[in-house]
Amino acid sequence: MAVTLLRTVLLYILLCLFVRVMGKRQIGQLQPAEFVVTMLLSEIIAMPIENPNLPFWNAVAAASVLAALEILLSVLCLKSERIRRSVQGSAILIIKKGKIDEKALRDLRFTVDDVLEALRKKDIFDPAEVQYAIAETDGSLSVLLKSENQPPTLSDMSITKPPAELPVAVVCDGKKINRPLGGVKIDDNHIQKLLKKQKLRVEDILLMCASSDGSVTVFPKEKKE
Repeated sequence: MAVTLLRTVLLYILLCLFVRVMGKRQIGQLQPAEFVVTMLLSEIIAMPIENPNLPFWNAVAAASVLAALEILLSVLCLKSERIRRSVQGSAILIIKKGKIDEKALRDLRFTVDDVLEALRKKDIFDPAEVQYAIAETDGSLSVLLKSENQPPTLSDMSITKPPAELPVAVVCDGKKINRPLGGVKIDDNHIQKLLKKQKLRVEDILLMCASSDGSVTVFPKEKKE
């Protein structure tokens, strides 16, 4: 039992490391080759846990080779458009100027119901509102609405506003974040002054967000009764 538990912990850490090394896209929508590698990794890692008689290092070696192949293939895809197209495929236009391309659907083995479902997920219930729809290589659908169906923007209404600033977390779950996303800098004295006004401590904060223009939003923790 102890050996199985130790193997499980070590293989869990190893799998997390491999996924981290292979890149963030491994935990998002996967390309076909990435999906295959992820499935194989999970199977290989599970084998020595399910069967304690299997050599532990064989699984580690096999998983390492798979991770190395995935990294190598990713580099080759970056260097060569031909390899990238062969491995990942190409985006395909399935709606053009409001008309569904039946041949493209057949090539992709998409049904009309598949297209309607993908459109509904984007809050589009009438395909006639779509100017262009593109089936991406990861299976998702990108949509451009017809001009008359697009929501008006500030530029359409001749309204000018200052550039939007990115709010980032500077305090999370009662702890100050030393390296906030985007490099927003807010010193401890400023945080303490803000909290003092609200009669709060850092430990009392669930989330504090700040932006480079100086605006700050504070979400206190719920008080325990």
